[in-house]
Amino acid sequence: MADDPDAPTAAIVVDADGRVSGWSDGGRLLLGWSPEDVLGVVFKCHAHISSDARVTAAW
Repeated sequence: MADDPDAPTAAIVVDADGRVSGWSDGGRLLLGWSPEDVLGVVFKCHAHISSDARVTAAW
């Protein structure tokens, strides 16, 4: 799988209590949720970082 420099990147900001406090346009493009859908929601994510530094996540 080749890296695509034009691929969107999701930036998700979570505060100390686990609530989403920031959501990028990439989050909307990749995950389908608008900031209005997720801001203030407690983010529960189980992530796995593989040996090739790729992250898979489920929540």
